[in-house]
Amino acid sequence: MKENFKGVPDKSRGIINEQSQESLIENATQNIENIVENKALSHAQNLVAGMEERAAEQMAKAKQITSYATETYKATNDLASKAVAYKGQANQIKSTLAPAKENLSQNSTISTDQAQVSNAQAISDHTIFGVNHLVDLKIVVEGTELKNFRNFQLNQTLKGHHEFVLSLSHDALGEQETYQMEKAQELLGKRILVMINFKNIKEKPERDFVGVITEVSFEQAHGSRGYITLRGYSPTILLDAAPHIQSFGGSSPVPLNTVVNQILEQGYTQGGKYNFVIKSSKNYNLSYTCQYNETHYNFLARMAEAYGEQFYYDGQTLYFGDLPPGEEPIQLVYGRDIENIQVRMMAQHVNRQLYGYNSLNNEKLSAAGDTKLQPKGTLAKAAYQKSEGIFTAPSLQQASLKASTNQDITQAQKGVIGSIGMNVFVTSGVTTVPFLYPGCIVELSMVNSEDKQSNYFTKLMITSVIHGVDTLGNYKGRFEAVDAETGFIPRIGYQNPLVEQQVATVVSNTDPQNKGRVQVRFDWQNSNLNSEFIRVMTPDAGSSDKVGSNRGFMAIPEVGDQVMVGFIGQHPDRPYVMGGLFHGQTGAGGGSGNNVKSISTKSGHTLMFDDSGAITLKDKSDKNFLVIDGTNTISGIAQETISFSNGKSSIIMSGDTIVMQTAKFIVNGSEYVLQTSGAATQLFTAEGNAVQIGGKTLMMATSDSIESKSKEIGVTADNYKLDASAEAVIDGGIVKINS
Repeated sequence: MKENFKGVPDKSRGIINEQSQESLIENATQNIENIVENKALSHAQNLVAGMEERAAEQMAKAKQITSYATETYKATNDLASKAVAYKGQANQIKSTLAPAKENLSQNSTISTDQAQVSNAQAISDHTIFGVNHLVDLKIVVEGTELKNFRNFQLNQTLKGHHEFVLSLSHDALGEQETYQMEKAQELLGKRILVMINFKNIKEKPERDFVGVITEVSFEQAHGSRGYITLRGYSPTILLDAAPHIQSFGGSSPVPLNTVVNQILEQGYTQGGKYNFVIKSSKNYNLSYTCQYNETHYNFLARMAEAYGEQFYYDGQTLYFGDLPPGEEPIQLVYGRDIENIQVRMMAQHVNRQLYGYNSLNNEKLSAAGDTKLQPKGTLAKAAYQKSEGIFTAPSLQQASLKASTNQDITQAQKGVIGSIGMNVFVTSGVTTVPFLYPGCIVELSMVNSEDKQSNYFTKLMITSVIHGVDTLGNYKGRFEAVDAETGFIPRIGYQNPLVEQQVATVVSNTDPQNKGRVQVRFDWQNSNLNSEFIRVMTPDAGSSDKVGSNRGFMAIPEVGDQVMVGFIGQHPDRPYVMGGLFHGQTGAGGGSGNNVKSISTKSGHTLMFDDSGAITLKDKSDKNFLVIDGTNTISGIAQETISFSNGKSSIIMSGDTIVMQTAKFIVNGSEYVLQTSGAATQLFTAEGNAVQIGGKTLMMATSDSIESKSKEIGVTADNYKLDASAEAVIDGGIVKINS
């Protein structure tokens, strides 16, 4: 019987399970030998006949097949169906040894509708207990199929980029390759599509992987023809190659979905090569956000965490926003599809609290309502509840977003707790099902060792899977999964950018809310970009019971001013103006002694302190001054008018006129008061309490009367004339005339 298996590849051990050797030997009958020989082996011999070099290489391994052909089946009545299955596998060997040359053209994009076609039923329909189907790979690089692969390794995860390594024979590109890599070099940077199927099964399940080739190499050992190795990643790597700085919003709010779309259009889609879906039910509008000195990938991962969104690549499509509905769960059974299973419960610190602040409303922000994770699985729920009691130390952190409302903090806190809390329950294992991918849902059952019946265990979401396929189609996969119904996925590792202080230019100080804020444009922003309106730092700011606003020092920078900008919490979305800066075209001063300090407004009003002399206050005309000269003199100069008033009295100096208006006017000189005009004088002296009036003419006129009273009145003149138009009366005790 062993001779009849000559030429059949030894790697066909997946055809018949290796279990139950003792049982098979005892129950094997001549019937199985006839069935195997007549229905399977004769067909395999026909296939082998006429094969070329590689067929001959495989024939040398055929001697081992007998041991695999006599294993695993418990009952004789199963043998016929298993032999038929073996016949199908023999056909698969044919397709491996002599694959048909066909032109396989693949569209440059995979539609979202395709991604939603479920494999669950097809996998279930073709599951044969004890049989591990061989895997068929179709490998297409931008429309051209690559054949004769040696092995394929694919590492997929929700936490980062997917990685693959594909080894090809030296002639896989149509002609023998050498170290010059004439053909292989053309593959660098190309889109690669790997289609995974069961071999030779109609209505087969299928799972595709789309990636980008980032490394091409040719390896050759002495005496061999060598082989080609292609390495690469998921297309998400296109977003993670170099840091960048850019901003969104500022002049007007921008939806988060729009920001994500712009990011992906910049480096991911490459003209439609790679598929993505952006769909969020939260509908965030961002007043201003900044990608600062970080890759596009890091920025998107940071935004997803900050706003409670999900961000991941499933092998075909990049998702941002809500978790997609997913496919029908794939049924996995430990003991049939899974081996070496491990179930872990791990304590995590899930008692997290975030806070924020809305400066416009002067409002402290915190989460509103319940933000706990709600695992559905029994073990996941138990592990989460235990974690709450294990880590009780408080954890209060500033939210990683510029929050405006308590709801913003709530969503951010849910996201943090969700991405951490889902790790309390993790299941991992080895599988023979090649159709698992990050984000897919599986329902895991466990086989009872006594009655061999499978019992439902839990529903899981695959978070990572490592695929391995050799040249014959033998497949082995290793996976890790978490509770499927939390609504969250493990977060991608990212770094929060720490923003240093930087220079900006004021582009507007017309605050629509009239709160004294300004818009600035950083040096890295083009003419279409700027910040939102941000606060201005000042030495003293606030209010009091007497001053409702602008108590302290208030000076809003002017448009065009260069300012230094800091960032609250070193967060790129939270800038504020620290102060202004002079540059070479605007700065002056210092010099010998550095004596002059000044405050000047944009129109030219200036208060100048000169330590070598005076304090000068002057207006924009540069012609009106108030000077304290430092030598006990204060002087004021006005080109037209100086006016003083207290509401009841006033002094106005206008031109050559001084006008004083008051209800009471008092002039007091401790020694004398002198009034002069030309040669006319009026002198009031304290000594003798005398009043002297001097001048060429003294005129006194009243409408009613003039009354002079004194102990003695003397009038001396060369000529004295007393004239009355009506009556002149001189009255006295004694009246002497010319006596």
